[in-house]
Amino acid sequence: MWRVILYLTPATVAAALLLTLLGALGLRSAATRWPRTVGRIGSLALALWLALIAAATFTASDGSTGGSGGGLWLSPGMETLRADSAYVTAYEKEMVVRQWVANGLMFVPLPVLLTTARPGLSAAKCLGLCGTTAVVVELVQ
Repeated sequence: MWRVILYLTPATVAAALLLTLLGALGLRSAATRWPRTVGRIGSLALALWLALIAAATFTASDGSTGGSGGGLWLSPGMETLRADSAYVTAYEKEMVVRQWVANGLMFVPLPVLLTTARPGLSAAKCLGLCGTTAVVVELVQ
């Protein structure tokens, strides 16, 4: 599942954010006509998205990313970005940034899906739930 970061470019990131915005606007307008149906679809989509996040979190590395092959590969992160170019190539630094962007993009649809599944949810509760989910996933990794 880690190979998705190879497809991250500024254009694909912008497209993902634009699709999330358009999806949110479409769901909001559809909810005025069919609130129960959109709520059910939102609940299903939220459950599927959380399953995708869990799969991405718990999927073991195959060893080709520097991991041992038996567990998760944890990016050295800031140490890689600060390292001298004699030790770390520009490609390795780019891959760390791409991994961070992929982690961030994984959580972008959560507020949209959460407010679609539970229309009466306040903005503060939605922010708290999404933030908690992000922190829990990062701690599990």
